[in-house]
Amino acid sequence: MPKWLQCDGFIINHKAPIAKTWNALIFTITIITSYLYAVFAANRNEVPVGVNAFEALFLMDLVLNFMKTFRDKITKQIISNHDTIISNYMDNGFWGDFVPLIPL
Repeated sequence: MPKWLQCDGFIINHKAPIAKTWNALIFTITIITSYLYAVFAANRNEVPVGVNAFEALFLMDLVLNFMKTFRDKITKQIISNHDTIISNYMDNGFWGDFVPLIPL
């Protein structure tokens, strides 16, 4: 099994190169879609289907965040227990990722 995967189910190390690359991709797509949605809204055009395809990547990111380790703020240890990861994500980031996925 690759070093960036843990043995406790399917847990992705948040320090792994693939996780860092994924985060950079999501950040870039966030900037692009923000710009495109603003341009389409200003011109009162409908958003093309291709732009909406980015929403699938945001949904994938939401799912992957349930499988990514994190560093505990108090102990500074990397947490790889799946139940703790889920609980932490639900408390600290899930709603910020989920609400933008709701279509208007």
